Amino acid sequence: MSGSGVSPFIHKPICCPACLEESEQPHFRMRMYLEGERETDGHVIEYKWLADKAEPVHPPYYYLYFCRHCSYTDVTSDYSRPVDNEHVPSVLRAFKRAPDREKAVIALLAERIEYEDLAFESAMVLHFLAAYIQMLTPQNEMDNLKLARLLLRIAWLYREHAPSEGGVAHDSGEKYTLAGLDDFESALHRARESWLKATVHLDKQLEKGDSPESSVCRQHRGNIEKLLETQIAEVFRLKRLLKERNLSTEGDGDVVDSDSGLRKLMVSLKAVWPMAP
Repeated sequence: MSGSGVSPFIHKPICCPACLEESEQPHFRMRMYLEGERETDGHVIEYKWLADKAEPVHPPYYYLYFCRHCSYTDVTSDYSRPVDNEHVPSVLRAFKRAPDREKAVIALLAERIEYEDLAFESAMVLHFLAAYIQMLTPQNEMDNLKLARLLLRIAWLYREHAPSEGGVAHDSGEKYTLAGLDDFESALHRARESWLKATVHLDKQLEKGDSPESSVCRQHRGNIEKLLETQIAEVFRLKRLLKERNLSTEGDGDVVDSDSGLRKLMVSLKAVWPMAP
């Protein structure tokens, strides 16, 4: 963390619940700040620092702990006291058994995190990583409440520092195109939610037998999964290309350059994780 003020943190050595390696994690000192005004969804829009000489940081950036050894990421309470949450063992099992494809996504995110001096992009990526790790668990063992909190916090961070879209659409035709794609993308996400509910019961049925019919059903199940993920990823890429094309024709190079790192990351991330928030 840069600056000349007093650090608001005490750095405590904490063992990672996944790899058991110890690393120092930032812990806010007592009575450093108060939360002020909130929006209707709980988003805090004002923080009052009680210590005059403390170097101010943005508290929401420090909601998570990150292991520099294995990249395991979780909310501070469950990272430091995993036995207090009944869902954590399932998350840890899924994280340790993650196949190479999932490990590649984790590595892609982890390498973009500057944990020593958190800024917006690193904080956003940390939240992406924590949400992705939670989603590794089987549907019936997932901590849906924590996942919902993480997704809400991602929305808060994006609201605070959204990449500039400038003049996204130049005319009504482009506006209608993007609006239509937004509606289609929302419909795909609703379809994905319905599909996940259906697979809970479908998987239980398929586990009961190993007949040729079951094998064909599994193949169809996998095809549907791939088609949904592919459609969601392709719609995202199309929307991003349209927006970047519009931005490039605005003639404001600063707008494009200021957010290019996060934009490129999101495009890369969507290619391997179509359900990225």
